[in-house]
Amino acid sequence: IDTEWTLSESCQTCKCLSNKIIICRNRTCQMPKDCRMGEQLTLKPGSCCPTCSPIRRSCLYDSTAILHNTIFYPKSCLQCRCRDGQLFCDDICHQSILQSMYLLD
Repeated sequence: IDTEWTLSESCQTCKCLSNKIIICRNRTCQMPKDCRMGEQLTLKPGSCCPTCSPIRRSCLYDSTAILHNTIFYPKSCLQCRCRDGQLFCDDICHQSILQSMYLLD
């Protein structure tokens, strides 16, 4: 009775009143007035209120923009990932051969 709790998945605050009635209302967010240079307002998964987060830069590959954290395969056996403006690539065929060799030992 007169207990208050927050439902994170619905972004509501609820209160159980003495007459066994539950009242819920949407949580209010403290909105940042302005994000700093290099930041943007984002809503993270599982969060109710937006926050300022660093802007993640895209990559450019063969005149194509690749979004941050995207995995792509520009050539057979080559797996690449864009990480904040930098491309990281691995030869996945060579790795598979090495893994198979270790499994045979």
